[in-house]
Amino acid sequence: MSTTSDIARVTSTISDLRDVDDQHGGGACRRTAQAYLPGALRLLTTQAHDAASRRLHRVVAELHSVAGWTAFDTAHLPEAFRHLGVALELAIYSGDEDLQAHVLYRLGRIYLHQEAPAEALALFQRGLSVIGKAGHPLTVAILSANQAWAHAKMADADRALALLGQATDAFARADPGQTASWSRFFDEVDLQAMIGMVHGELARTVHPSHTRSAVPALTGALADYGSDMARSRAFCLITLSICHLLDGDSDEAAVAGEAAIEIGEEVKSTRIDDRMRPLQAQLLRGDAHGLGERIASFVAVRARCDWTAGGA
Repeated sequence: MSTTSDIARVTSTISDLRDVDDQHGGGACRRTAQAYLPGALRLLTTQAHDAASRRLHRVVAELHSVAGWTAFDTAHLPEAFRHLGVALELAIYSGDEDLQAHVLYRLGRIYLHQEAPAEALALFQRGLSVIGKAGHPLTVAILSANQAWAHAKMADADRALALLGQATDAFARADPGQTASWSRFFDEVDLQAMIGMVHGELARTVHPSHTRSAVPALTGALADYGSDMARSRAFCLITLSICHLLDGDSDEAAVAGEAAIEIGEEVKSTRIDDRMRPLQAQLLRGDAHGLGERIASFVAVRARCDWTAGGA
């Protein structure tokens, strides 16, 4: 089989895995991603000229990145770090700086999820340093938006909003025709969702008035996300529920929270469970106790699933 057809085959596999991950969660494709890796790694031992070898390393790096992301999505963190570490090494060998920045973004998201925003911020900044001023605007937008989220978690509203503005400006400069496969997820809807997430975080860490920006952004993203982006919809609904609680609207909070649970029951992602924790904490201060009981039951059942790190 030729190098070109090998690359096309692995690229197609990566696309399929991403689609399953977005709609059904990492638990629906983690083992499949792992199963493809040995064969993909063997491709790196084939004789190929320099340009073809770099392309092979790039596509195998991308497959490792997907494997790492699905491991992260199911709480298999050592496995996630291992795959993403290999992905970064292969991306460096390939010479693709944009892919290197993408892997650093993935690593940063693990720390952000683990409530370690300073560590996440360092990785996002490293990604921007790798691509430099000539980096693709969409990659700049992704990294800047996630820096904003990290600063929001650190209760730094001024810096968070400045970076959110930089992300929006960079996104406006991006040429969709020049977008790498690993960055295509970040479209207008995802940008809107990130705006909602950052303001939702600031509503918790700085002042509830940020819900005035968070709620319309999250509502807009939910209206535009398709059913194929189930996990993203669940994330938006969880943050929207928190915002409604901060606004004192327990009825709307319950509607959004119940919708998040309904979607979450069909998506194999422990990140959904983890994102429920701030909502649970906020519920202790409100009167939507029925939702709190539903979340507790939801999380307890999921902890025993065989696709999670705890149940595997």
